Amino acid sequence: MYYYFGNCDRMQYSTGKKITADEISAKFIGHQESVTDYSATVQENSTDGNYLLSETGHIIVKRPDKYWIESFDRSGNHTGITISNGSTGWKYSNESNTYTQFVAEDQIFLNTIDFPLKYSTILKQYPPQFVGNEIVDGYSTFVLDVSHSLSFDPYPRKSRIWIDCDSWMIVRISFVRENATSAGPDEYRTIDYRNILVNNGIPDNKFAFTVPTGAQEYKPWIHPTPRDMCEISFIRKKVDMDPKFPAYLPPGFNLSECEFTVEPEINYHFHKADSPDFLGFYQTPGKGAPPPALLNGTPVIVVINGTNGEWIEGDGRNQLHWQDDNSSFWLMGTPDKEEMITIARSLTPLTDELIARIPADPNSVIVR
Repeated sequence: MYYYFGNCDRMQYSTGKKITADEISAKFIGHQESVTDYSATVQENSTDGNYLLSETGHIIVKRPDKYWIESFDRSGNHTGITISNGSTGWKYSNESNTYTQFVAEDQIFLNTIDFPLKYSTILKQYPPQFVGNEIVDGYSTFVLDVSHSLSFDPYPRKSRIWIDCDSWMIVRISFVRENATSAGPDEYRTIDYRNILVNNGIPDNKFAFTVPTGAQEYKPWIHPTPRDMCEISFIRKKVDMDPKFPAYLPPGFNLSECEFTVEPEINYHFHKADSPDFLGFYQTPGKGAPPPALLNGTPVIVVINGTNGEWIEGDGRNQLHWQDDNSSFWLMGTPDKEEMITIARSLTPLTDELIARIPADPNSVIVR
């Protein structure tokens, strides 16, 4: 139980009325339900413990699915813009005068763009812990620690948020490294929101993209449909490597997407129907390539087909990395250690017959 603070209702503070984390959470959730659009300037700082990356920008969000983000470098020079009208998105680089068109996805919007709505969703399921009150750049805030176990969140499951108790909008988020016990020295990414404006009636045409003069479309990703375009004949046209594929998948997993990048890299994504369980399999040529995502934790050595690999257990997602003479491999997802080792040991050269055996029935299993 805690007292109100500063602008966080001085009258109730003076009368000794107390507030709980659940009451703060309920007030924040209630306010988010009334927000139709908002804009803010954003400062994002991140570090891997050695290098500090600082980015600034301006964001406009119109719920349920539109956004406009303008980015700047440290000197204030315009570097690019990302826009989504809810169905189609565009990312433009000012430096290269190129743009990429992509299909907008609701999950990406919620997880990586509209953080206030994301935390409203999280707090409905996971009660926060009250940390205290703090003045942040003139904002009087309630500070909450938040932990959750949602599978599809690309950010760490532990974070700290600062909620302005006048506008009930988030003014700061600090993401905490996997396995860290608190924010503070363990934080690795902080996002600050300033100049927040809410419910300004932003028109839909704000989220239209006009190709700048002379700009060229860049297509770094190919998103083929499963089966037909994940076949070996198609893949060999796109990447110069001998692709492998797991001959075993846990019960219920189906192939949902193939991706090929110019690095090159082959990615396969698997999901269970009506389940948050997911699995990603990644292959790159050569040894020593960095993983597609790093979990902070102590690696455990495991043996995969005669070579040592590294297993890391995360919070809601796990990772396994190993190599052979020609490629580096990673598995990332919700399966446990024994399942991931079994998947890794089942790798075999990709064939069209193997792709064709991926089950349509969510309860069937690919066998060796």
